[in-house]
Amino acid sequence: ARLKQDPTRIVKVAMHEFGHLMNFGHCMEEGCVMNFSKNIERLDMVSTGFCRFCLENIRYKLETESWKSGKHSQGTSPAALAGT
Repeated sequence: ARLKQDPTRIVKVAMHEFGHLMNFGHCMEEGCVMNFSKNIERLDMVSTGFCRFCLENIRYKLETESWKSGKHSQGTSPAALAGT
């Protein structure tokens, strides 16, 4: 019921869960939608978007063969996946 009071809450939860589907853990960046929200008040404080780092990682994973082939792992940086 509390999610229905503010439609942006639903968007934030959906975006956060999408990040987990991309194999991301929680982000340390305060405003990032992947930052852990332990309660509804904390959820209200995060944005509806990913921080620059998470967004770059999502873009990288979508563009690389390693993501398409399923050869990815949580916590691996784009540089490590690229072998640099």
